[in-house]
Amino acid sequence: MHWLRRSKSKSLSNESTHLMETAACLVNANQDVSFLANKDEISPLYLAVEAGNVSLVNAMLNSHVNNVQDKTFNLATQLKGRKSLVHAALKAKNTDVLDVILGKYPSLVKERDEKGRTCLSVGASVGFYQGICKLLDTSTLSIFDCDDDGSFPIHKAVEKGHENVVKELLKRFPDSVEQLNKEGQNIFHISAKSGKSTLFLMEHINKVDTKNHLMEEQDMDGNTPLHLATINWRPKTVRMLTKFLSIRKKLLDKHNSVGLRLLDIAEINLQSDYVFRERMTLMVLLGVYNLRQRGISLLPTSGMTLRSRSEKLGDGEKYKDRVNILLLVAALVATMTFAAGFTMPGGFSSSAPNTGMAILVDDRYLTTFIMNDTIAMLTSVLAIVALIWAQLGDPELAHRAFHLALPALFVALLFMCFTFFYGVLATIQHNIVLSRIISFVFNILFIMTGTLLTPYVIPQVYGLPIIGVLTSSYLDFLLLFVNEDDDEKHYTTGSSHTCVKSGESMGSSSGVQAEKSKVL
Repeated sequence: MHWLRRSKSKSLSNESTHLMETAACLVNANQDVSFLANKDEISPLYLAVEAGNVSLVNAMLNSHVNNVQDKTFNLATQLKGRKSLVHAALKAKNTDVLDVILGKYPSLVKERDEKGRTCLSVGASVGFYQGICKLLDTSTLSIFDCDDDGSFPIHKAVEKGHENVVKELLKRFPDSVEQLNKEGQNIFHISAKSGKSTLFLMEHINKVDTKNHLMEEQDMDGNTPLHLATINWRPKTVRMLTKFLSIRKKLLDKHNSVGLRLLDIAEINLQSDYVFRERMTLMVLLGVYNLRQRGISLLPTSGMTLRSRSEKLGDGEKYKDRVNILLLVAALVATMTFAAGFTMPGGFSSSAPNTGMAILVDDRYLTTFIMNDTIAMLTSVLAIVALIWAQLGDPELAHRAFHLALPALFVALLFMCFTFFYGVLATIQHNIVLSRIISFVFNILFIMTGTLLTPYVIPQVYGLPIIGVLTSSYLDFLLLFVNEDDDEKHYTTGSSHTCVKSGESMGSSSGVQAEKSKVL
């Protein structure tokens, strides 16, 4: 087996060497063929750079004898198709090929690719640290050149989360932290949108920017980094920024160009479908605003928010299906808890004078069982009544009903679990080992159930004081399950559409509507 592996490896090596010799012969036979492009506008020289073949690239570049003064001109005129060789070397992350190209044609560092991106910008985007250092050693002015889309190299590095590249750029050029793109956004805006490098930037910039003015700057649409993190549903980023900024009241009250605060944006953009990232972002903001901004209230005080939510809640069949599912669950809980109230653990006594009474009437577990069953029964009925009101067709009334029904159903489900638990304990309490096993399993599964249900319920009752304690106690734990690196278009596109729709219903002026659609 080892002999076969060595033989196969040796065979591949010989084949590669043979192909190299063949390519070298072709280059020597026809010096112009290396610079000709195929139908995809790609030349053999470009392919050799992409493949990282140093010797072949060197042979192709040496195939023509050029004057030192005319090297750049001759290469540019002879090379057909894609001419961005440095960009290709950076994408391949090959320092040897990059050294060959820059050694022979150092002025190529100023070239742009077909998308108008500079060499430094491409290197920062792919996170090629060694290549970035070589480019900066060759030309320091390139860091001040922006791409055709207005982005600077440091913006690309922050967007992709390449912290080592960001650190190197800031180390060599501290002023690059002030660079803005065409939308007037600094590196914190970019980080907030992408959800990457936020903690690194906060720790690094805080050393030189103690007033944190970069985190409070507004872009051309009036959005701060916190606004952008909310628009793009970045709950971890929102959490970090609010912690780092010590929940500054002026930042929470800051409006963008269409007059929306952070919580307004989240409430307007929140889709009727349950999306975990959106729900968690709203939870983080509610924890920040709790009692500080809204006071004790079960409803948004903004008429703008109420209208937009009412419009979404009155959205036809999907909304009715949601109500019907909740009604079904509430009815099942009510049925089971009602039946449990007349099916006592241990049974009923058939002897006088306690005929018809529960045998375990004086047992502490049975007492707890009855109390929990009563609470579960009544709260499930409350949820049913609220959901019946939600089906009457008034969107605003439906919104109020949901704020009451979801917490009530949440309480009913949890107390139903307690009812079952104490009912079982009442009948097996003399078996200590079995009781402990059941208690252990119940505690674990109960915590898991509560953890899964709480994110769905908390946004409905954010005005209650207890919610502030809950969000601060285990919100960080819930954020561990949030993935901010998945398909961003699924969130940002859907949210933008929602905002546009909401904006149209909020203003009577078409100009205002267009401005809202642009910002959100």
